[in-house]
Amino acid sequence: MDLIKDMWYNVIDKQEKQLYHYLSILDSSIEELKEMEKDEFMKRYEKKLEKLNQDIEFTSFLTREEDIQFQLNTERLAGEKKSKLEIAKKMLGKYDIKEISEITGLSLDAIESLKKNS
Repeated sequence: MDLIKDMWYNVIDKQEKQLYHYLSILDSSIEELKEMEKDEFMKRYEKKLEKLNQDIEFTSFLTREEDIQFQLNTERLAGEKKSKLEIAKKMLGKYDIKEISEITGLSLDAIESLKKNS
């Protein structure tokens, strides 16, 4: 994720920069994602994604079992990220941000954001 963010900062082409920006969103906190809901691009993206999810050609590539496993994995990963954020919150003020990042595996940006919102 740090490489994607570095690319975002260093790329000159506007469309490529936007691509890296939206890829970097994958590492955002819940609070950051809620703030992004207001963004016009994200609203258009959400509508396109909803339409795509209703397209039988697109959604039929997974079996029911694969779909269930995919959903379970997504829920598990979301729970792991939430746990890491809760641990990081408890570590703030007691540990250096770099140490928190090494221990939890969260990016420095995510921890900085957490620190600002605490």
